[in-house]
Amino acid sequence: MPRSLKRVPIVIASCVAASLLAVGPARAGTVSDAQNARIEKAFAEFQKRGAIPDASAPVVQWSNAFERGSRYYQIKTNTSRDIAVYVGTIMDAQAVALRKIFRFPMKLRRINIWATRTREDFVNVAASELGIPVGPTTGGFWTRARGGTIVLPYVKEANLHPGNVMMHEATHQFLHAAIGDRIPTWVDEGLAVMFEESRYNPVERRLEVFIVPRARLLHLQMEMRMNAHVKLDELLKTPQYAFTARHYAAAWSFCYWVFRSAADDHQETLRRQKAFNTYLFDIKANRTNVGRLFMYLRMGRADAAKKWKKWVLALDPDDERGGTRLKGEPPYTPKPKPKRKGPEVGGPALELPSELLKMLREGKEIPPEMIKKLLKEQRKKQQEQNR
Repeated sequence: MPRSLKRVPIVIASCVAASLLAVGPARAGTVSDAQNARIEKAFAEFQKRGAIPDASAPVVQWSNAFERGSRYYQIKTNTSRDIAVYVGTIMDAQAVALRKIFRFPMKLRRINIWATRTREDFVNVAASELGIPVGPTTGGFWTRARGGTIVLPYVKEANLHPGNVMMHEATHQFLHAAIGDRIPTWVDEGLAVMFEESRYNPVERRLEVFIVPRARLLHLQMEMRMNAHVKLDELLKTPQYAFTARHYAAAWSFCYWVFRSAADDHQETLRRQKAFNTYLFDIKANRTNVGRLFMYLRMGRADAAKKWKKWVLALDPDDERGGTRLKGEPPYTPKPKPKRKGPEVGGPALELPSELLKMLREGKEIPPEMIKKLLKEQRKKQQEQNR
């Protein structure tokens, strides 16, 4: 028999509400004294090294990988014993915080974290032990196989850090434990990106959340200015296999918009958060029609799409929370912007080359030279229009 939906009264930003997802002002989930002591020790021991294995260290084959059990995870890695300890300690702290964020009653059992030394090991382990093929841009994944497993290459790559990847995949773990496998892809990935930049604060003993993924935001803003971003209607119906880097950014920003776009109005912020939570309860009960979310938000989908785009374009990528502040968060102080020479970029929209549109749709990085050329053409059009 399906488990009954038990709504848990909790405090969100000083107001009581029935909620599955309890996210207060930029932090959530306090850990115990003993847990915090272990975290502080781990930080002190590994932070100087950046918790990334030494490339000159002896190579360890996956068959001889180090194993270590923590409260919530069974870690296996061919990086080093230190990394196994670090991963177990930090991920336990995040699990404590996430349990307090995802408040729906859930049964958690210890799951696996497999952290490989290289990307080549990651590809081989995923294929040989789980039968899962991964592409060259996959940063990591979570699967129910082997009782639940997070797999990632424990290396720094481009804009990815293994700590962010683990946090992203752990969010999937908790979402599926709290809601089940019916969760729409845009919710699943949007919330995972929203929490992937989270960091544990050992002084306040909390997980600091709502930190903006700067690279994703900058790329999304560029797409929106060109009107080449993933539109809301497309985002809401895109399945997992078709999700690209562009969809991840759009999904994150839409969830972020729901949670923070009414930051100047505390009561409206709480109402929107409650609307999102109500929709999560609907998903748990197999009522996944996204129209219910817009009904709870009290706005049409087209109106929401316009407001979402306008709000995202106004976010400050140089501020860790995009220039937004909820009640109880420290004030926002914009950084001074360097003065631009010549006319401001803006004005008429450009007709994008088919090559660029294809790159955007595939989530590829846009060469700086191509962007400069487009901006130059746009400035020229604006000057002609102003004559």
